[in-house]
Order: sequence, then C-alpha cells, then structure tokens
Amino acid sequence: MVGGIFSLIPALSVLGLVASLYSIYLIYLGLPVLMKCPAEKALVYTVVILVCAIVAGMIVGAASAIFTPAPAMSMLGGGG
Repeated sequence: MVGGIFSLIPALSVLGLVASLYSIYLIYLGLPVLMKCPAEKALVYTVVILVCAIVAGMIVGAASAIFTPAPAMSMLGGGG
C-alpha cells in the first residue's frame, strides 16, 4: 500500500512494481514463521494467498461496479 504512492507520479510507477514484488517476498519469508508451516511449502502457500487475493479483489471490484451508479447522460454529449 505504501508503494501505491509511487503511482501518483507516472515516472515513478516502476518503483511501485518493485515495492509490490518486495511485499510478495516478505509474505514468502513471513509465512513459515507466522503459520508455522514447513519451509518447503512456503512457496505454495504464497501462491495460494496471492491467487486468493486476486480473486477477492475481482469479487469486490465486480460488487462495486454493480452498486456504483452509471454516470448520467449529459445534455451535450451523445452516447447511447
């Protein structure tokens, strides 16, 4: 989330990508410690957590799109 600040300036958006990759690395390192899983299963658990996060984000995005009203048609603009 802190790396998202880099998206405010388009030239620094690559640093946001680096920050997101670093956060995935931190999840990989912290999972065996917090979940007390074997170290050899940490990569699989990390991938499962990332897939679950992507699916959850898609579900929240779809629910948000359903409940967000469509923009009203303007008097000057055509469309539709």
